[in-house]
Amino acid sequence: MTKKETKSKEIPWFGIGVIATCCHVPLMPLLYAIGGAWISSLATTQTFRFLFIIPILLYIGLGYRKLYLPLNISKEDPSCIPDGVKQKQRMLFWVSSLLIILIWILA
Repeated sequence: MTKKETKSKEIPWFGIGVIATCCHVPLMPLLYAIGGAWISSLATTQTFRFLFIIPILLYIGLGYRKLYLPLNISKEDPSCIPDGVKQKQRMLFWVSSLLIILIWILA
């Protein structure tokens, strides 16, 4: 007899917590009306701006490699991604890459 593999239906609470923290923690000072002067200290990070663009370009390049460069995957493999999903991923990749580069240029 063969055992059927069951997919885990556990909810990734740690990942959800990290994402929520990333989005909500920067807004907490505004929620409690704490603001103003400390934000001006962030202007000192402008000199290190070029250090942040290196990992951004690296990750954009890795995303391009994952989406466009051919992999040696068998066509009979059921885990292959359908073309419609791949096109949506590619569109999302280009939109997000352009937004990231646009934000970096305008900042």
